[in-house]
Amino acid sequence: MKKMRIFAAATALLLGLTGGHAQQVQTRELSRGWSFRQLNLGAWAEAVVPGTVHQDLLRNGSIEDPFYRTNERDLQWIDKFDWEYKTEFDAPGAVGKNRVFLCFDGLDTYAAVYLNGQQVLSTDNMFRRYRADVKTLVRERGNELRIVFASPVRMGIDKLTAYGIPLKANQDNSEMGGLGPVKTAPFNRKAGYHYGWDWGPRLVTSGIWRPVRLECWDAARVEDDYIYTRSCDDRRAVMGAEVTLDVAEPGEYGVEIRFGGKSVARFDEEFAAGKNTLKTEFTVKSPRLWWPNGMGEPYLYDTQIVLSRAGETVDVRSHKTGVRTVGLVQRDDPDGNGRSFGFEVNGRMLFMKGANWIPNDNFLPRVTPEYMDHMISAARDANMNMLRIWGGGTYEDKLFYELCDAYGILVWQDFMFACSNVPGDEAFLENVREEAVDNVTRLRNHPCLALWCGNNEIEILWRPWNATNKPGMKGGYPIAQAETLTKAYIDIFHELLPAVVREYTHEKTYWHSSPSPGEKIPWGSVEVTRYGDVHNWNVWHKRLPFEHYDDVPPRFASEYGFQSFPELATVKSYTLPEDWDIESEVMAAHQRSKIGNGTITYYMDWYYKVPERFEDILYMSQVLQAEGIKRGIEAHRRNMPWCMGSLYWQINDCWPVASWSSIDSFGRWKALHYFAAKAFENVIVAPYMHGDSLDMFVISDLARPVKGRLELTLVDFDGRTVGSRSLNVTAGANTSTLVKSFDVGELLAGADKSHTVLVCRLVSRDADYTALHYFDKVKNLDLPSPEVRFAVREGGEGRCIVEVSTDKLAKNVAVSYEGVTGIFSDNYFDLLPGGKREIVLRTADAPEKVLAGLTCMTLEKTYK
Repeated sequence: MKKMRIFAAATALLLGLTGGHAQQVQTRELSRGWSFRQLNLGAWAEAVVPGTVHQDLLRNGSIEDPFYRTNERDLQWIDKFDWEYKTEFDAPGAVGKNRVFLCFDGLDTYAAVYLNGQQVLSTDNMFRRYRADVKTLVRERGNELRIVFASPVRMGIDKLTAYGIPLKANQDNSEMGGLGPVKTAPFNRKAGYHYGWDWGPRLVTSGIWRPVRLECWDAARVEDDYIYTRSCDDRRAVMGAEVTLDVAEPGEYGVEIRFGGKSVARFDEEFAAGKNTLKTEFTVKSPRLWWPNGMGEPYLYDTQIVLSRAGETVDVRSHKTGVRTVGLVQRDDPDGNGRSFGFEVNGRMLFMKGANWIPNDNFLPRVTPEYMDHMISAARDANMNMLRIWGGGTYEDKLFYELCDAYGILVWQDFMFACSNVPGDEAFLENVREEAVDNVTRLRNHPCLALWCGNNEIEILWRPWNATNKPGMKGGYPIAQAETLTKAYIDIFHELLPAVVREYTHEKTYWHSSPSPGEKIPWGSVEVTRYGDVHNWNVWHKRLPFEHYDDVPPRFASEYGFQSFPELATVKSYTLPEDWDIESEVMAAHQRSKIGNGTITYYMDWYYKVPERFEDILYMSQVLQAEGIKRGIEAHRRNMPWCMGSLYWQINDCWPVASWSSIDSFGRWKALHYFAAKAFENVIVAPYMHGDSLDMFVISDLARPVKGRLELTLVDFDGRTVGSRSLNVTAGANTSTLVKSFDVGELLAGADKSHTVLVCRLVSRDADYTALHYFDKVKNLDLPSPEVRFAVREGGEGRCIVEVSTDKLAKNVAVSYEGVTGIFSDNYFDLLPGGKREIVLRTADAPEKVLAGLTCMTLEKTYK
């Protein structure tokens, strides 16, 4: 199947060893010449590194596309076998060096590494980096590197048997994997979503998933550095610095720290062989602060650590970082109603606007830098300032965090634990400790990093502080086993992980589980919406109406969501026309929520008229999802500062599927992402109707009050003005302001609510924002049949400007170009009678061709 986006990882060049006065640490990337096979079976075939077994099998024609139709089911054999990889490389200049290491940024997961016939490494953690000392084994020419990957499923079964307690792991789709009820995922330090989830397939990978290289040097190298902000304001920043050297040849070295092009610290000292750590402080006058998206510039300073010896540069370590402070603020309410939960950046409390992030693909190495940039820039363009990396995926590549740094996106970083109990034996604990140290030190220089969180939904699953729920049992386990699992939980999430964060970071910002009411607070002992963070799934799982979001605002909404189908162009990538029924076998295979289709149609019937045509159902599901999550976003923002965060589930997909995402696996924006971009603007108008009252809120994230004029115009769907009024408004800084309450009957003044919309426009120096308020459910509206027209002109820089106009109200206009909808700057919008809107299409096609390829969908067409 040909895909519209290419996931092949950018080919790494095989670099020769570099030397000379500028750089004495020498690196050779080992990315070429790889081959693979099932262990000791059959002929060797070409492999690509970084990669996975599944990708190599697909590339060599041994399997069909795992994402197409129901192919996933036929590929469950792959994770039951062992696989081996090999390559040969030369290492001129390496022999005789004081230090020679094989470095692996990621091996998935159980690997035995052999160099020239001798085992040099054994791994058991996908999330860790590994180094093997190969000084005595490396040769100038003809080195053979061989890696054997053991079946992660078989290894998981062995660990389960040894531990003796089966662990809860509801999302481990062991039945599809041919294992019945045997859940192996919790025993492996491997991405949990590989075993299946309620939005993803079961494709349990193995392979060299991140780069491999040979490093060697004689004198010394900069092993690590940590540059952080101790305090800052617009006049002065006090920075801290820690530098770790690995010295092979003891002696006198110079260490210089350069920040923003200036030398800010210098050491000339005698260093002993081995690890040496330096600590210092420096001051930056009139710093340019790093601010989250929408709050200011996310300014980044160039940083270099220059190591020299006798006037010659030995090593240079370079990266970018920002001057900023960030912290999680929790304060008890003066009235005893609860405890705050919010983020303070550079001394300002900020409302967090964003989404949850899962891996972009089940085969991680094929996510290109271009696609990663597409996704993070989409978060920026949707006015987000935070992404939460969910604990069932992986710690992302460096590029993810660099892009978040550059675009001003804060990161809530889960450790990689989600929705399952955890074992607590000593070997597992030590493995987790090494994983935590590795990733905390790898990521701590990024100014985007705001929080480390112990796990996703394990506390609410296990509730370790709660009393026994049945005589002799707790959580379905005998008391003795339950106590073992509780100890494992406490050891990892309340002792080990926070200790690592405290030791290796300055800010020490750690939250033990999401969701949680707080440290050792029994679930049910407090009203959880008054404390901590909340995952609100009453909308969706309990089928409560969207209005529920208005009733129970939490202190911080770190998860909530609603599903939709992807657009037809994406569905075509994994189906045949005979599959185009949401209940077909193939569509069901790409709907992993057991309640998914039924829940979508249940809510659709609640708010809309349920369409009959397949393509109309896809479209309507996206409109439904967008309206529901918009309702949640506005409810959360309307209740600030009580609520200080709204992160919906989820921004992205790992394969083409019906899911909670706002961007599908091809990178196409769904209706939700367009709606979120508007709902997350810094200043919005949010009408809220309850009973016979319509409350008009103006919500602002700005640091100053917003003064302007609110114009309210009642128009019918044919374009006639029924009534109008306006008022001067002042909205408070960084808060939600109720500017006026209206009686609905007075506003309507006898007008037909099924044929009328209230246009609410705020005009000020800070904003020009328009919200539309309908007085009834959409299914009860008397929607006209509009004539939607297009005009197209060239926009420069590979863009066309599409002008969309209508004679009557056009509800949820979805413009497509050559059958693709989610590629415009705006879409799924309501267009008022006589109104026009310009949207941007990035294309090199001529305006005439674009005009001929444009079509559109409007909501009333689904009723036919």
